[in-house]
Amino acid sequence: MKKIFKVVLFIFVVGSIILFNSKSYASTLNEKEKTFFNENEIVEELEGTNKVDILKKAKSLLLLLNIKNTGNEEKVYKITDKENLSGEREYYKVLYNGDSYISFSKDGELIEADTFFYKVPKSDVRFRSLDSQSNIDILSENIKNKGYILKEKDDNYFNGNTLYRFEKTIHGDLTNRFDNYTIVYDEQNENIVSFMKVSNPVEYKEPTVSLEEARKTAINYSQTNNIKSSELGVYKDDNGNAKLGYIVNFENGNIIVVSPYENKIVQESFIKGYFKGKAFAYNKFAHYKQSLDLAYDGMEKLGYSMLPNYTLVSDIENPIKNAVNTDGFRALYVDSHGSTTTLETYGNNVLYASDLRNNYPNLKLRFVFLDACKTGVNSYWSDTFKINSSWGAFVGWNGKVDETQAYEFSKEFWSEADGRKPILKAVDIAYRRSLPATKPTFYGNSTFYGTAN
Repeated sequence: MKKIFKVVLFIFVVGSIILFNSKSYASTLNEKEKTFFNENEIVEELEGTNKVDILKKAKSLLLLLNIKNTGNEEKVYKITDKENLSGEREYYKVLYNGDSYISFSKDGELIEADTFFYKVPKSDVRFRSLDSQSNIDILSENIKNKGYILKEKDDNYFNGNTLYRFEKTIHGDLTNRFDNYTIVYDEQNENIVSFMKVSNPVEYKEPTVSLEEARKTAINYSQTNNIKSSELGVYKDDNGNAKLGYIVNFENGNIIVVSPYENKIVQESFIKGYFKGKAFAYNKFAHYKQSLDLAYDGMEKLGYSMLPNYTLVSDIENPIKNAVNTDGFRALYVDSHGSTTTLETYGNNVLYASDLRNNYPNLKLRFVFLDACKTGVNSYWSDTFKINSSWGAFVGWNGKVDETQAYEFSKEFWSEADGRKPILKAVDIAYRRSLPATKPTFYGNSTFYGTAN
């Protein structure tokens, strides 16, 4: 690794060494000092000659930051970072002034410094010519020499300070925002309020999927073509590792990430309350009001932003079509008459599954409960909503079902579908508690909890 400060520390350890981990140093640290460590840090407190040598380096870094020690006794620690967040597995941390700390690598590279927004004393006046560099200029130049570029300068950061954010360049204009340096600078006192290095590198590999292909995949998945922006960028996977991906931002605030090598969705990020749900019930059923309330509360508990309940009087086709065509619609409950291919109220008021398939080919719901006869005899209805063994949850009935028995099952089901267990398990428990003459049917992902996110 390149060195910001070309100093080599030759360490000969003498004196006492106190070992402790991040949760067991109550005997050596006060309450404020405990906040200077995180749970990933394994810590050794150093004394003797070893402490003296490390303090020399710390004081030279404080001079660069334009901060002086007020005379409080420093505490020196050797850190082993289990998560390697800064890119350095081992480093040193020095506590000073009773309310601040600084950490740096064995090679003397500054990793982190923080005064927690306290106004810190400036170091003794340093005479320099008009063309000499300030401390922020020196730090910025050293960071840029390591392959980082300035991506943000905020002159109105907290407490009137200035924020500088640098990101690692990985290819052309493409940068990795998860591999960065941030500096908070006090312009008035000309000192560094805080400094942080975060290391989560990514290796550039030429994409085999075009941006246009990725956009089509994202549109098909999100069921809206209102794209705000799309570009090759860097995201974090579920394990926290930085990866390359096509990042597609939609006007509604949702973000879809598509693999630049496999053209598949690798991450989705939806604004809270975005996924919507709606309940419908036929007013000729004795418990239709209760069924509506149970479904509304149940889907809301699963995290869906609920649209107003709808009482079906005659027309069933248009109200449901209007709902599924709503941006972000993902959850549906219908209490009506039905068959393997239709939902009905009476007479010629029919919604055909084939109409949904033909008019909304990209329709893809997360949760559907068609509380109607025969809707679960086969997978035609669940296929209509693109629910399968790897996606979503569909509940229906495996034949004709009595309205009262269906309601008793529904009460038990919504009690169990609480977002803390798979929908399949909720169906199982509700059936065994209510024991309707006709069995409920489940299609979908057997491990899916039915939740909005």
